[in-house]
Amino acid sequence: MKISEQAAKQLKVILEKQESPEAGIKIYATQGCCGPSPAMDVASKPGFDDTQFEIDGINFYVANELANKMENTLIELNPDGFRIHGFPKKNNCCD
Repeated sequence: MKISEQAAKQLKVILEKQESPEAGIKIYATQGCCGPSPAMDVASKPGFDDTQFEIDGINFYVANELANKMENTLIELNPDGFRIHGFPKKNNCCD
């Protein structure tokens, strides 16, 4: 997993406002039309079923079911918010 410089800066600003030194970005699965899709939220600490790692000083807590699917992804910040690019989708499905 990679993160753009702009996304990293914004996530650090968000995490600095948290009261927990363990605060990080939780990545979990939501159900979409093409199967599971990743979503992000702030977490005060990792869950028991999370794979933990750090990128650019940011703690990430990725649901174990998504960990291997996040290897070739990129988190970017655009005018509409954060996006995770490169997450594998099922064949013949909507975008």
